[in-house]
Amino acid sequence: MSESLKITDVSTVEGQMVTIDINKLPSLPVNDEKFEWVPFTAEQKENVACILDDVCVLNIPMPKTPMEEEELVNKFLSGVRKLFTKENNWTFLPILQTSMDYCAQCNSCSDACHLYECSGQHDMYRPNYRSEIFRRVYKQYVKKEPFAKWRYGDMNLNWKTVARLAELAYRCNLCRRCAQTCPIGVDNALIARELRKLFSQEMGIYLANCTKKAPSTR
Repeated sequence: MSESLKITDVSTVEGQMVTIDINKLPSLPVNDEKFEWVPFTAEQKENVACILDDVCVLNIPMPKTPMEEEELVNKFLSGVRKLFTKENNWTFLPILQTSMDYCAQCNSCSDACHLYECSGQHDMYRPNYRSEIFRRVYKQYVKKEPFAKWRYGDMNLNWKTVARLAELAYRCNLCRRCAQTCPIGVDNALIARELRKLFSQEMGIYLANCTKKAPSTR
């Protein structure tokens, strides 16, 4: 494992959260050639939330004021509430709710995830890492379960949490090997897909239109 992370780091770490050492990644069978990450420019860092890892696929505009930060968080919470209502998400609500309630944190999903393996087994690319962030936010700020922060773990919800969770949702290719491996049927790929749906439909954050908002980062 290249770096040990706490779940709460997603809301507290300033700047880029992690960087991956290319030389520690396994070689691809079709191309043995190593390459280097192109560092983010000062302009990109000023205008775009390049705060997760070495890649930025969504080009979320960097909030300039506390009001913009609050707006991002409030839109996210509004979208989460819709995901967990029958009238807005009746087709996927049962399995989504089950996946939010019954993860045993056994990490069987990590053993099945080729992205986690190819990252050099970096904690942040575990399927249940992003799911656990979302789970804590949901339990604490939307479902508002009694003693949620003590029972499930505290999570500070701010604009960094939202922006990083959006990027994390695209660090999954939705193959669902994690769901096939989970002994209790938790579907981390479904959670990633539902997050993408939330960000695209409720917040206007998706791959097709992001380059219109900010300079391309890769």
